[in-house]
Amino acid sequence: MMPTKSLYRNLNRHGHEIGYSTVHQRFGELETDGLIERIDDRGYYQESLNGETYHDGELVLNDLEQDD
Repeated sequence: MMPTKSLYRNLNRHGHEIGYSTVHQRFGELETDGLIERIDDRGYYQESLNGETYHDGELVLNDLEQDD
């Protein structure tokens, strides 16, 4: 589980110059694609079942688009 703000801070601490709005936007896209899911009102997200399957290399994003 991770909130967008923590990911943003970690990326910047490790030398990735990326804006918070970019991280927040990408989380929204991942959520729309069904790869992550918001788990509470504080902005915490976790990998969804589809996200785990994608991460394991058993799912391609085109498969998700065909389900729509």
